[in-house]
Amino acid sequence: MSLRSRLRELELATRPEPPELEAALARRWEELPAQVKTPEQMLGRRTAGCEGTHGVFPRCDLACTPCYHSREANRVRTDGDHTAREVDRQMGLLRTLRGPGQNAQLIGGEVTLLGPEDHARALQAMYRHGRKPMSMTHGDFDYPYLEALALDPASGEPRFSHLSFAGHFDSMMFGRRGLKRARREADLHPFRERFCAMFQRLEREHGVTSYLAHNMTVTPRNLGEVAEVVRECRDMGYRMFSFQPAAHLGNANRWREDFLMAFGGMDFAAGPPALRAARVARAFARHPRALPGLGGWARRALRRAGGAAAVARHRPRAVTYVMHSFMDARAVRPAWEALRTGEEPDHPAVREAWERLQACSYTMAHAESGELVPACAQHSVLDPEENLRLQHELSLAST
Repeated sequence: MSLRSRLRELELATRPEPPELEAALARRWEELPAQVKTPEQMLGRRTAGCEGTHGVFPRCDLACTPCYHSREANRVRTDGDHTAREVDRQMGLLRTLRGPGQNAQLIGGEVTLLGPEDHARALQAMYRHGRKPMSMTHGDFDYPYLEALALDPASGEPRFSHLSFAGHFDSMMFGRRGLKRARREADLHPFRERFCAMFQRLEREHGVTSYLAHNMTVTPRNLGEVAEVVRECRDMGYRMFSFQPAAHLGNANRWREDFLMAFGGMDFAAGPPALRAARVARAFARHPRALPGLGGWARRALRRAGGAAAVARHRPRAVTYVMHSFMDARAVRPAWEALRTGEEPDHPAVREAWERLQACSYTMAHAESGELVPACAQHSVLDPEENLRLQHELSLAST
């Protein structure tokens, strides 16, 4: 390789954003409705949005009262070859349209109904397409399954250096081993702690690190227990707490604009430390006005962490809190139809859903049509039809 080629390669590697991600973010920004293009808007500036799989393993072995899956989901058998093939197709389209480095959920029914090898194949396909995969589970599995997923069966060495999982725990779930029905959220704390303990053991024994999220559905029945769940579980090892309430409440973003301008979609975790440092340096060189803001943010973060001495003794661990706001299927269906036909609905609830679908941060890829579908439209409109088709393709009678 010539010196010029090497320098060009280095220049591309140290850019805060890869060119294809920069282009994808610009496209996403243009797609947003004008009223949501605020200085604090993350979509199209920091991220193209989250991603998820669909129709890859619809079945689940727990029963949850507010579950969004259609009744047909449990009539489809879990098939590893189908999962690997569909994940590869969907992630390929997402890479083409949204660039590298985006967060993608391996989601459907229950991911651990896949055997460890098929689960691993799906994760490897996601990595091949530049995704950061997270496996979505109810957490009702055992350590041998996790170990078999993490380790290469031939060598016994880790095939993944890091795993991301989201465990869903709430008192609306029925059929968990050892707790068929929870009377209150506190009944689930031992199961929440056991989930984290399996990943801590995996790191001790095999050096495989993890990022764990905690998902919880919130209804009037357990709303008063949210604070207690956070208080009791925040030190178990979870790095994110995600709440999905029935109420339509938004999520305020508190990022300063100058940081967004400087870093955009830059990945602070990818690559060796020297390469990351070069990207940060180039970002500040491009936007020097962001540097004073960094100093202020660092002082505030240090103060909240207890001061320099406390940080030196105990490495800080960031925890994220997320509030989802799902939409009613009765409004989503006509709103999705209006989007497909280019119409602007007049009904207030439908128009609100129509605008929110355009600004949705969580989408799923349809490789056959080249289309990205918002998750609310996927679950409200497309899932029942898709699962009926899968019933024929992956019939339970053929197992």
